[in-house]
Amino acid sequence: MNIEKSHSATEAQIEEQEHHGLSHVVPLKLLFAVFVTLLFLTWLTWDQSYWNLGGSLNLYVALAIAATKASLVILFFMHLFWERGFNLMILLSCIFFVALFIAVTLTDAEAYKPLVHWQESPLVEKAQQEAKDKKTAATAAPALTPATSAPAAH
Repeated sequence: MNIEKSHSATEAQIEEQEHHGLSHVVPLKLLFAVFVTLLFLTWLTWDQSYWNLGGSLNLYVALAIAATKASLVILFFMHLFWERGFNLMILLSCIFFVALFIAVTLTDAEAYKPLVHWQESPLVEKAQQEAKDKKTAATAAPALTPATSAPAAH
């Protein structure tokens, strides 16, 4: 009976080692499909930058696209899809806390909106108008003629 237990323990160890082997064969069709999806999501990220969804919604959409791309890379190219549940639990807990920190930061971002949009403030508009007035006044000033600007010859 002890021999059977030691034999089954050896098989469990072999299965454990086989699970963490260096090679994990992933079908090329799956890798190609993930690659094409990543290309599409990259294009979607670029295209989304031209959308005007109003407020902070643009940022939320961009973050959702980025999170989807990161998930695809982690799941398929880093083989987490085929790993044990503990590794997935660690990853999901990390993602949860990062999302929590970003959400707390975004709730505070609205308070600083006047500082972020400084180009729209009345003081900046006044300074820009004064600079424009000085520029037009400098171009409207009479130009010096060579006779008045040259020193008198003796």
